[in-house]
Amino acid sequence: MQISFLNPGFFVLLALIPALWFLPRRVDDILQAVLRSLLLALVIAALAQPVLLAPGSEQHQVVIVDRSASLSEEQRATAEAVLSDVTGIAGGRDQLTVIELGAPSSNDTAATAGQRLAVDGLDSESSLSNALALALQQLPVGVSGRVTVISDGLSTDRDWGGTLTQLSERGILVDVHDLGRRNDDVYPAALEAIGDWRVGDTVEASVTVVGTGPVTVVLSDEDGEELARAPARLAGRSEVVLAFEPELAGFTTLTAEVRTEQDNRHDSNPANNRLSVGFAVQPPIRVLYVADRERGSTDELQQLLGSGFVVEAPDAPLNADLPLDAYELVMIDDVPAVSLPDAFQQHIMAAVREEGLGLLFSGGRRAFGEGGYYETPVADVLPVEFQQRTEKKEPTVALAIIIDTSGSMWGRPIELGKQMARLSLNKLRRTDTVGVVEFYGNKSWAAPLQTLRNRSSIERAISRLHADGGTTLMPAIEEAYYGLKNVRATYKHILAITDAQVEDADYDAIIRQMAEEGVTVSTVLPGLGEDDPILSRMARIGGGRFYAVPGPFNLSEINFRKPDETRLPLYKTGPYPVAARTGSGWWGEVDMQGLPAVGAYVEVQNRDGADVLLETEDSAHPVLSSWRVGLGRVTALMTEPVGPGTDGWQNWADYGRLLSRVMRRTAADGRAFDYQLLRRGERLYVDALRNGPGDARPTLAVVGGTTASDGRSGLSPAELSFREMAPGWFRADLVVSASEDVRLLSPVTNRHLIAAKALSAETQVDPWRGLDLERLAAGTGGAVLNRGDASSGIPVSAGALSIRKLWPWLLALALLAYLGELSYRRWPTGSRAA
Repeated sequence: MQISFLNPGFFVLLALIPALWFLPRRVDDILQAVLRSLLLALVIAALAQPVLLAPGSEQHQVVIVDRSASLSEEQRATAEAVLSDVTGIAGGRDQLTVIELGAPSSNDTAATAGQRLAVDGLDSESSLSNALALALQQLPVGVSGRVTVISDGLSTDRDWGGTLTQLSERGILVDVHDLGRRNDDVYPAALEAIGDWRVGDTVEASVTVVGTGPVTVVLSDEDGEELARAPARLAGRSEVVLAFEPELAGFTTLTAEVRTEQDNRHDSNPANNRLSVGFAVQPPIRVLYVADRERGSTDELQQLLGSGFVVEAPDAPLNADLPLDAYELVMIDDVPAVSLPDAFQQHIMAAVREEGLGLLFSGGRRAFGEGGYYETPVADVLPVEFQQRTEKKEPTVALAIIIDTSGSMWGRPIELGKQMARLSLNKLRRTDTVGVVEFYGNKSWAAPLQTLRNRSSIERAISRLHADGGTTLMPAIEEAYYGLKNVRATYKHILAITDAQVEDADYDAIIRQMAEEGVTVSTVLPGLGEDDPILSRMARIGGGRFYAVPGPFNLSEINFRKPDETRLPLYKTGPYPVAARTGSGWWGEVDMQGLPAVGAYVEVQNRDGADVLLETEDSAHPVLSSWRVGLGRVTALMTEPVGPGTDGWQNWADYGRLLSRVMRRTAADGRAFDYQLLRRGERLYVDALRNGPGDARPTLAVVGGTTASDGRSGLSPAELSFREMAPGWFRADLVVSASEDVRLLSPVTNRHLIAAKALSAETQVDPWRGLDLERLAAGTGGAVLNRGDASSGIPVSAGALSIRKLWPWLLALALLAYLGELSYRRWPTGSRAA
């Protein structure tokens, strides 16, 4: 029996006890000083958390021995020797349990040394997770016990996290003997998809190969047809990437085979050289092709794009009732504005902003020239500005700048915010109206609404702002909104500059109301990163822009005024050499150095913030430009994709691939929800995160031959039942066999998902995914047994220890001492003297 302290460092506080006798003044009452000293000593002793360790009457020992197929004969012999030593030393003193992984041994030495329990529930595979869980069950609650693991660590699953936590919390020591890894075998350990796979794409699969020596990795489909192959020289563990083009959408099973030379002495088990895994292939991208050119352009575009796209012309009138949810991309090709009703344009814009639909606007003279798109809904979201008629007008602007001056804006954010506020004045005229509202737990007009003739006084008001106070944004928005109501101006705008650490409020309602009355809202995030969901959403709903200003080099002017003068654009006939301005993210493997000259294009001006992808070499005019609008992306091609402007591109071998890349990057990814799949043993968790606003709920169904762990086959098909964990976050879970793939399908978007089986084959475990035995021992306070020495360093249980916490009693005594000292102080002086 002994006393131990969990936090002995607190005893250094005992040095404070003498101070009680002299501070704040020398003690006159000796008894009171003694009571205070006793109280402090008891509290310090309780903080050190003393425990009483006493030997129990029982001694427990659990040994996990690995005899699985992944071991060589030499490793098996070592495991038996270590097991014999452990059970021999334990003898009859311990209650001994031996848990076997794999085939039982013919040597029954372990059975005679102590008690050997038959353990049910383990198959021939080495699931260390199950073995550790069973070992934990053999140790009674309240005793420390000891577990010895004799294994190579190559577990067929990775569900040991919860068991290791319980072992550590219960103080159970785990000793390990690492049998090492064999180096005489070559096998594929993993086959995984790189990114999403879609029909018509060139996709990549990663094969993890374990072993040494030269090999060839071959990828084949369910019919045995070879899809790709690649040579590799192995040096322990290697990743081999194979590329191919899937032809059919849906679920498929692919096989990776590692082929070695016939006389390869490093491959002792050729039977494990094949690995089959299930994959999900997404269907082709559906394109709604709106064109006003010669007949046959739909078929021509389909032939150009290939099987990765399904190009469809609208089969109903172009209005707000035309369904768009079945399409990932709308392509408007050289259509004049008179052919697109405003209601249909607004219908498309709403789908782009709120549902993530992609829009590709292309064409020549009719689209960008005399098409009449000036100030139309489509023109407002394009990354380029139309120049279609000459007109002069003098629009007026009223701007209310809201600046967060709360304490969280102190330092760099407030200075960047003030610089952005000053820059926002640069594009305004002297006759425009500007006001500044600050909020800091309250709101006030730092500079009331006034014309910019008083710019110096407005800038002085901005300079006087400093960060100090709380954060309440809603009253400031309301103040700016009501102030702008009383101003006559062509354009009314609110610019909110804040770090987004604001109170929860219904911002959507008031911003929508302002947008309906013609007041737009833009937001600025100063000095705190490149994105914020609250500010991005406010700007999207308010019809403005979101600006991230992480540093002084990211400052940009903000233009609230639409062009005062527009010009009839020039439809230029060429040829004109063009060049790419972006990296390989847009072009992939397309050789942009061989890009032919464009036959004709429309001269336009790129908007601030839009990305120029292609431009003319001589005049740097944008030919292809793109940017994000709300949840979607809008791209503009300033020439005809299948017309005279690209006649020189029709014979270019990479033109179809170039156009496909542009359309894929522009198209919606088809995800109203992002799904995350997590497998833990025989349970699958499906998390669905909603993209953007709305009240949509996820819909997924289990398809295929998935079977529950109890043998039920009634899961096919079955719709998952999601429960909302938080706004926009949904979760579903189901119990399935850990040795099977789970195939999921969204009936709404036709998106395919697959959760690969949770178990690896016994002889195909990835060493990097095995259990780190040394960390296991270190985390539980156990020992790492000498490798290669089966006869020494074998610790056994010294007996189960009962642990009794003493610090609660010390705290109780400290409370009594405090009450005693308090009573002594309150006791009348005369009574104490008597």
